[in-house]
Amino acid sequence: MEEKIEIHKVRDFSGVFSDSINFIKHNFKSIGKSLVVIVAPMYTLATILVSFLSVRIIDVMDNSRRTFTTYGNAGRDKVLALFLDPTLWLAILAYLLAFLLAIGVVFSYIKLYGEKEAGEEITPNMVWQATWRKTLKFLGYSIIYGILFTIAYFLLILVLTLVAFVPILGAIIMFLTLLTLFVCLYTYITVLLPVIFYEDEGIMETLSRTVSLLKGSFWQTLLINIVAYLLVQTIASGLYFVFMFIFQTSSLGIIKYDRSTLQIIFIVFFTIMPLVLFFTYLFQYSISSFNYYSLLEKRDHVGLKMKVSAISDNEQSKPAEEY
Repeated sequence: MEEKIEIHKVRDFSGVFSDSINFIKHNFKSIGKSLVVIVAPMYTLATILVSFLSVRIIDVMDNSRRTFTTYGNAGRDKVLALFLDPTLWLAILAYLLAFLLAIGVVFSYIKLYGEKEAGEEITPNMVWQATWRKTLKFLGYSIIYGILFTIAYFLLILVLTLVAFVPILGAIIMFLTLLTLFVCLYTYITVLLPVIFYEDEGIMETLSRTVSLLKGSFWQTLLINIVAYLLVQTIASGLYFVFMFIFQTSSLGIIKYDRSTLQIIFIVFFTIMPLVLFFTYLFQYSISSFNYYSLLEKRDHVGLKMKVSAISDNEQSKPAEEY
């Protein structure tokens, strides 16, 4: 039987990756079962909704590579009709819920793994009980944070647009500001997500809690998550380029595909792509979770306190010595 990975401990860069990889290697079958049982229904619904729209999406994608000058109002009408179709927004909502469920399954499984004894089975039902309430919280917080970040983004763009009118220097300032914002925001969100899930805090409290956890560990957290992000995006981009190559060669007339064949290719892509992302995100969010527990241990010494408490309990349970 493999040695149980200690959840609450301070890890360096290599420690986060090695523990995440070992965790996935030893629990892939069990956590994969939970992903299939919990995420598959919502994911299947999203795929079915997209299949209904596939022909119209293909038309819009085909027209998007050509100028609206060629197609005039007809091209704009097709795009507008697609974006006004409630089926599209239901599909987006279903994919969002499936995505949040997938993150919740990973986070829940790791939490249960830390609480259970070595070798104790973790069933999909256990994972679901730990996930569903948190997923609703995830969705609500995501909407609120999305609105706040969008407002802040547009205000920043407005200010930077005015600065950009300054020759040369304005463009440099705008580029560096947006790059810094992306780096800081991405690093922040990778810790914010496990904070939302693992801690029962309000909206403002989760923001301040995330800042406190990142103190002294920002650059390590940035490096860990950038490497994980690049690995995930390399796999996803490879699949995306294969799909775009097929679609573009068809559109340019290099290879002839009839519309039904393109529709099948499109549906297969939107079936496989999220599936690949779910299992690559298993790796990425395992890393986020293990990094969170490392930051938590560094700041609050949760694991150390648990060990001290266990030693104290053992001492108290010993029978009195007789002489």
